[in-house]
Amino acid sequence: NLFILFGFAFIAYLCGVIFINFSGQNYSTIESQAKQNTQLQEDVLRDQMTGLYNHNAFVMQLEKAVTAFHEDAPLCLAMIDVDNFKSINDTYGHDCGDVVLICLAKTIQKHCAEQGVAYRYGGEEFAAVFEGMDTQQVCRIVQNMLADFRRQRFPFTDRAVTFSAGVAAYTPGMAKDAFFEQADRTLYLAKQRGKNRVLKAE
Repeated sequence: NLFILFGFAFIAYLCGVIFINFSGQNYSTIESQAKQNTQLQEDVLRDQMTGLYNHNAFVMQLEKAVTAFHEDAPLCLAMIDVDNFKSINDTYGHDCGDVVLICLAKTIQKHCAEQGVAYRYGGEEFAAVFEGMDTQQVCRIVQNMLADFRRQRFPFTDRAVTFSAGVAAYTPGMAKDAFFEQADRTLYLAKQRGKNRVLKAE
């Protein structure tokens, strides 16, 4: 009887060890898959060339920011566009144009590191969302951004490359699309007024 009990106990022990190992392997596999899925989701929301968040991420974040808006925490949007970018591509080639975009992306990211979130909206157009800052503060940041970018020098031209920007503040009840259009219209008004400037929406 003792021998039989010992046998059952030994078999139970082996089953426990096997179960623990199997569970551990499954947990490791699930954990690995979760990390891969998280990385995949992150990659989907990133612009491959500049490393900034992409258009899809921008649309999602703007929707969240508008939905969560509270009057005690201002919400501002800056739209940024490289001046004369088509001329750069046509004159020096698209590779040089890409160098300009990457440089601008780094400049925007540097100035948004603590205050905002930067996105590549598409082509040569970028966006930055600032929560908890008013238009005066945001315009100051984007002005510093422009001054920094103007100082950059590229091997294919002696001229400084600039951008134009439009800054808009969200007002209660405004639709997400209307908020975006206000900032985008202000950007193109800055273009019409001579480029190389930051304009605040009226």
